[in-house]
Amino acid sequence: MRTCLIIVGVISSIFVVLIIVLAILAYNAIKPMMAMQKNAQQFVTTSITAVARDWQVKPLLNRAYPSYKALLLKNDLGKRLFTEYRKLGPLKKLDPPIGVVFSGLSTQFGKKTTGKFTDIGSFKNGRATITLKLIKAGKTWQIYSFFISSNAFLPALPPTTTAPK
Repeated sequence: MRTCLIIVGVISSIFVVLIIVLAILAYNAIKPMMAMQKNAQQFVTTSITAVARDWQVKPLLNRAYPSYKALLLKNDLGKRLFTEYRKLGPLKKLDPPIGVVFSGLSTQFGKKTTGKFTDIGSFKNGRATITLKLIKAGKTWQIYSFFISSNAFLPALPPTTTAPK
């Protein structure tokens, strides 16, 4: 009986040590991803604030991934988009961005770290949902997609009248 209890004690101790080691390894593996996530969120907030400050395309171009920058410059696409974005007016408030960072292989970029974030901003002329896709180039984040959705871009509805029945 005593031998059996010793064996159970040793196996239990090994099991507990194994769980502790796995927990430490998991923490060390997740810690860099959490730091990268926080860094990407700060980049998103800083970028949106810079772009929405006066709705000029230059702050976006300065942060753009080369192929996205080329797309924005082609046929003045960036200037045409920002003509629409200006309809929102100045930025009043920006919620914290929500999104995720992913490191791995993709068909579009190969082995890279990318992120997708969505943010809600309140502007003088309404609210907007802003979606950014990021890619890590070296030690810096770059934007490879910037999209804004808002009712402020829609034409005003004609006034409606209700006719008596």
